[in-house]
Amino acid sequence: MKQNRALTVLIPILILAAVASTCAGLFSQGGPGPFTVTSLHGKDVTLYGQGIYRFDTYFRAPIARGTDAVTLFLAVPLLVFTFIQYQKGSLRGTLFLTGLLAYFLYNSASMALGIAYNSFFLVYIIYFSCSLYSFILAYFSIRVDELPERIEAGFPHRLAAYLLFFAGLSVFVWLNEILNPLFKGIYPPGLDTYTTEITFVIDLGIIPAACYIAGFLLLRRRPNGYLLTFVMLTLLAMIGLVVLSQTVFQAAAGIYLAPGQYFGLVGTFTILGCLAIWTIVKILKNVAN
Repeated sequence: MKQNRALTVLIPILILAAVASTCAGLFSQGGPGPFTVTSLHGKDVTLYGQGIYRFDTYFRAPIARGTDAVTLFLAVPLLVFTFIQYQKGSLRGTLFLTGLLAYFLYNSASMALGIAYNSFFLVYIIYFSCSLYSFILAYFSIRVDELPERIEAGFPHRLAAYLLFFAGLSVFVWLNEILNPLFKGIYPPGLDTYTTEITFVIDLGIIPAACYIAGFLLLRRRPNGYLLTFVMLTLLAMIGLVVLSQTVFQAAAGIYLAPGQYFGLVGTFTILGCLAIWTIVKILKNVAN
């Protein structure tokens, strides 16, 4: 493993940007409170009307705040810890750092591209840029050709691969919200004041392919498979926690989903997240540090 000096600059800036943006999302005040506007499609939509998310919809703002809570109180401390381990030359710490940076990349891209324009827009750009380049540099700082030598006999190859295959398939639940309106010639009801759905783009355009590539490489014991598997499992674990937090924040705002949505969306991603955490623990026990 070779350390990259650029990360000693990028990651502290990333942490500052993440803390600033999430604190603004969780603790900013002011605004008129919920108010109604007419969307581009002629639909009356209620906006959140408070804090930095005042121009996001009343449905989406609690989702963003739920994500902010997990990022600020869990992901950032873990990032600090794993970065310290990375600087000490720990392979496990570096694997965990790279996986967490994938989460920060996912989150910062969602904020920069999906949150309604506000005064923290430049912070979102810095957050996204630092996450992107930190992830790339951390990923390539690991000598993947040496990974098989550090893998012990108890490594859960099949368990991790099959979990990734299922995770890659699970995101296609979004197709129901895409295809039904598409065939009817209408826009998705949940789009409200937004012009497109960034989550669908990222989840369907990136995650399935990455999960299946990682799974097949892992089953074949290819060096890149070990690294990509850990990255995707860490991302899945964090997404599972985020979805649970988002649901809690929505409920606190008086927003409740249909039973089928709780089972099909919240339940699926939460269970996947828990399984990913369990698999990560088993993996770390079978990687020589």
